[in-house]
Amino acid sequence: MDREAALAEREPGQIGSIALAIRARILLANGDLARAERMADEALSVSAAEPFALIARAHVWAATRPPEEAARAAEEACQAARNNPFELLDEEVAELEALTARRRAVTG
Repeated sequence: MDREAALAEREPGQIGSIALAIRARILLANGDLARAERMADEALSVSAAEPFALIARAHVWAATRPPEEAARAAEEACQAARNNPFELLDEEVAELEALTARRRAVTG
């Protein structure tokens, strides 16, 4: 499975970016924050405007960055997702908005 994932991650453009974004989310779920952040950065280096990569970065930054940076990443991801008519990301946007609201409630 890792071999196949690595092949997908080396694809150019959107496919590679999405594969890297998925890997970043998996690393985040496993608590490997440093690698998750690197993987999210790599996903954006492959395709800077890819909504999936921006969403992955927002989730990673919610766990690794100060609240202002995390909120900025979440807003950028939500805006990219809303502005892309070819990707149906309503659930992801709602999840990011809820995450941002929870973080604001905690940090005041």
